[in-house]
Amino acid sequence: PALPTLPAVAQKLVALWGDGALPEIGAVARVVAEDPAMAAKVLRYANSAAFAMRQPARTVSQAVTMLGPRQVRNVVLSFALVAFAKGKGTAYRCFWRRSVLASVFARELTALDKWAGLPAEEAALAALLQDIGSLAFMTVLGEVYESLVLETGTNHSALATVEHERMGVDHCEIGAWLLQRWRFPEDLVNAVALSHGRTDGTDDTKARLARLAAIAGVLADAWIEGGPEQTLKHNGHGAGFRSADPLKAALARAEIGIREAAEMFNVEGCDAPNIDWLTEQARQLSKNE
Repeated sequence: PALPTLPAVAQKLVALWGDGALPEIGAVARVVAEDPAMAAKVLRYANSAAFAMRQPARTVSQAVTMLGPRQVRNVVLSFALVAFAKGKGTAYRCFWRRSVLASVFARELTALDKWAGLPAEEAALAALLQDIGSLAFMTVLGEVYESLVLETGTNHSALATVEHERMGVDHCEIGAWLLQRWRFPEDLVNAVALSHGRTDGTDDTKARLARLAAIAGVLADAWIEGGPEQTLKHNGHGAGFRSADPLKAALARAEIGIREAAEMFNVEGCDAPNIDWLTEQARQLSKNE
């Protein structure tokens, strides 16, 4: 009974993907419009600086058209997760911050040749939800689980190991089970289940989604841990930053996206590390992948 549940609007949006097909814009807009508070949040997101449209969206239908059904689904789920973390303890805030950062990284990394073919919004959602099992653990076990999170810090692999040692299951397995309970598409369920790298060498969509989600999560940990000073933002490059290195350019775009997401979704402590240091961390991850 203590397990987290999705708001009705989020449940209905997930159900629209039940047959695997992309739902119609009108169907998505009607579901969002049923919840006035969520409709207002989606409109606010569509009209944020992230899109800088000449003509602002004035209706939910316009917002869905502008963002696309997948991104609207992700925004609604993000706002739903905000509600879980709001006013809660440190472990909740750590979960939420890592989820948002990983989601932004995954979306930007799909622009690289290595991840060609993966839909950006599916990758972002897999990364956003990869730690949803931690939310279930926190909700049911409270301070017992929070102590594990604080004990392992940004060493996410260590957290999964400790979970197995003490509870016989880790947050990836619990997360996949919870998403099945919420009737999420199979590819996303499998991506969350496999997001600690247990992909048995296959290279299908679910395995690639899982690997990208895992890499995005480790980059989120690196971002939170921080690196040398002289951040991209403090150097004044911001949106005008350009690089011949596709990876570095993707991470620079992520820095912009993280700042916007931090403001929109109330994420604390998102100062950017040095862009060259972060790029090197990403290269090492790619070599070890």
